[in-house]
Amino acid sequence: MSQDSRRIELVQFTLPDAEKERKANFLPSTMEIQEKYRATFGGACLACGKTAEALKICSKCRLAEYCSQKCQVSHWPSHKPACRDAPGPDIGLELTKRLIANGYLTYKLQTYAAVALDLPATQSNALDTCLVVNLTMEDAADTMAVVKARINRQERDPKAEQMLQVASIEKHPLELATTPAMRSSLETVRRNVAEAVAAHPSLSAGMGPVVMFVFTDGTHSLGFPFAIDITPMKLARERKPIHMESAMMGKYTIPMDEEHIIETLNHEIHMDKSNRFLLRSKSK
Repeated sequence: MSQDSRRIELVQFTLPDAEKERKANFLPSTMEIQEKYRATFGGACLACGKTAEALKICSKCRLAEYCSQKCQVSHWPSHKPACRDAPGPDIGLELTKRLIANGYLTYKLQTYAAVALDLPATQSNALDTCLVVNLTMEDAADTMAVVKARINRQERDPKAEQMLQVASIEKHPLELATTPAMRSSLETVRRNVAEAVAAHPSLSAGMGPVVMFVFTDGTHSLGFPFAIDITPMKLARERKPIHMESAMMGKYTIPMDEEHIIETLNHEIHMDKSNRFLLRSKSK
């Protein structure tokens, strides 16, 4: 039998046009994600303090940010002692920020928090507990394409596209898993929410507490507090099955629990073939 006769052909499935249209109308656009990213993480020049939509980062440590080459050169004597070679492209950190800027996907994280911490029953569970989100980069190819390549003993393209995925989410004591800066940002958000509710009492109806999330890719950690919105609290309280749809399996339901909420989030990223969410990157 020839080698060609043993090759496994790939069958591709596509979502129905109606489902594609629904996603196009409902999900945040790439521009909306980029605008929220700038609003959330827009930094300031380390030399002059000027804020800008597009700051340049130090090519060596990939942490210091500057508004111009002139500022970077003038600040080099001060920055040099702390500048170190980065452990590698900080793509995990960059994609984490894009995930945080995606309101649709973070709603799923809020729902996870409401379920995992049982917030509809006891909101005080969020006072001393944080959620550590362990992130990883995985091959963005379709599962069937990966299986086909393995069966046919094809080597993986070293520049193949990868995507951000949630490996697991763990509950940890807030004091042990966060830095003072993270806890300070948490208190700031809690204070802002309390002031908003005091000014407009109707806002508190159905809302949950502020929960600290710590996102980590094994190299970097980024803390971000989320005020749990009404809809995630409602979903956690009702615990209705999650409706899923795929071209291969059709329509089906899965339980509303911690494991399956992560599954739905990863599924959304995996199905984003056009990289609308900006959570895919070429391997280096």
